[in-house]
Amino acid sequence: MKTIVVLSVLCAFLAITTIFLIWYVRKILTKLLFVSENIGDFVVVIDNYASHLESVYNMETFYGDETIQGLIEHTKEVVTEAEEFESVYSLTTDLEEYDEDDEEEELSLNEIKEILDDEESNAGDS
Repeated sequence: MKTIVVLSVLCAFLAITTIFLIWYVRKILTKLLFVSENIGDFVVVIDNYASHLESVYNMETFYGDETIQGLIEHTKEVVTEAEEFESVYSLTTDLEEYDEDDEEEELSLNEIKEILDDEESNAGDS
């Protein structure tokens, strides 16, 4: 009789613990997906910013400007930081989209770095 009571209490404890852990994991996954979506939006903003900065730097009025050159260097640092979070960003993409988009996104981030390196070397030559 004592064994049945002990086993019943243990079973109830394990059931309550399991329910709590399921609730907690669901809560954590919801937060992770929220962060993943926001990082994805952040990567898009960085990409747009880098494109805009490149177009401003290529204008005759601003070509060789030290301030813009500093912004280009800073943008390179931001792109590097964004690449570190790409694994989190990719959580919200579908597997099919991941294969296609991941290659395009990697290319775009690498292309941004190359463009910024080219612009920096061109500014150094002037």
